[in-house]
Amino acid sequence: MTKLSAGALALLQSFPQQPGGMLAKLHLVGSQRRQSSLLAGFLLTTERLVAQIYSNRAACYTKLGAMPEGLKDAEKTIELAPDFVRGYERKGTVQFFMKKYEDAIETFQAGLKVEPNNQELLDGLRR
Repeated sequence: MTKLSAGALALLQSFPQQPGGMLAKLHLVGSQRRQSSLLAGFLLTTERLVAQIYSNRAACYTKLGAMPEGLKDAEKTIELAPDFVRGYERKGTVQFFMKKYEDAIETFQAGLKVEPNNQELLDGLRR
């Protein structure tokens, strides 16, 4: 087992430890390049998970009628994971309910650039 650099160790320790969780399964073996690669993969996975959480919260805010909060979370979703089309769907839906129709069209079209056949985005454009 390779020793972690001080920076990598501090970063990993900043995440909550859970028995059987990702950090418990993360064994860094090999060169420092391999260590960096594994850590980068872990961070990308974590960032994607955080984007999904923001997306889900955006949906909750939308259902509650809290559109400014929903818009903020949808935008954060896109910022964290621009390839996650759910963020575009959430943002476009909020914009539609806020009567920002041109903005909603632009958002749905931006999402379709990522995933051209996404039915939710296509439905959003047809509203």
